[in-house]
Amino acid sequence: MTDILIGYGEVGQALYETLSERRSVSIHDPLKGHVVVGKYAFEWMHIAFYTPGCIPNFIEAVSDYVRQYEPGRILIHSTVPVGTCAAIQTLTEHPVVYSPIRGIHPHLARYLREFPKWVACSSEDDLQAAEALFHAAGMQTRRAPTTQCLEWMKLVETTEYGYRIALWQEFEREAKVVPGADLTALKEWLFEKRKVYDGDRGLAPVMHGGFIGGHCVVPNWKLLSPLMTQQLYTWMMTSNELRREGR
Repeated sequence: MTDILIGYGEVGQALYETLSERRSVSIHDPLKGHVVVGKYAFEWMHIAFYTPGCIPNFIEAVSDYVRQYEPGRILIHSTVPVGTCAAIQTLTEHPVVYSPIRGIHPHLARYLREFPKWVACSSEDDLQAAEALFHAAGMQTRRAPTTQCLEWMKLVETTEYGYRIALWQEFEREAKVVPGADLTALKEWLFEKRKVYDGDRGLAPVMHGGFIGGHCVVPNWKLLSPLMTQQLYTWMMTSNELRREGR
């Protein structure tokens, strides 16, 4: 069984470490010196790259790779906007399985084994094949109703995390102008609700309101922004920029 892995960044490396234990995986990432020349009988094409802000280019690039290598099946692991997999499926006339990566960088290989690998596809045959692929690699799987739903779920997961950090950025700014405000006392106050309500309701998870940098949380909430209430998106962006400025 031979697969081709397109993209060898953090996501691609985690996938290679996990999948290559049971399968032969060829790496294609010209920017990192890995080039697959010619055509082979690839069972799966794993997509693990993404160009932020260039979704049309991503869709076209994946479609070009499908035409070039003619894989048996397509599996996209990248974080993408809602509707991306459906667009690629329309262009290639080929079922597309979506199964996004979850976890904290740079420990993605570990989290591939700890989180269930959610999958979605319009083709039941391809869906079952993806489940068998992951099960053979020692992963659990769960199904989402559609690729669009799973694309949305992945973006909501990181955006909700970013929202909580932005919320604590706000609390920390407020504490600077409230006489005698004590963030430690606030955190103890909120933890008491967790104890009394047994974690079921009324919780504002305690976070550190630091600046949100990196290449995950903010880029992902930008991908979700077409579906977000504009005021929420603007507030999150503004709060993070204020924190960048030390406010």
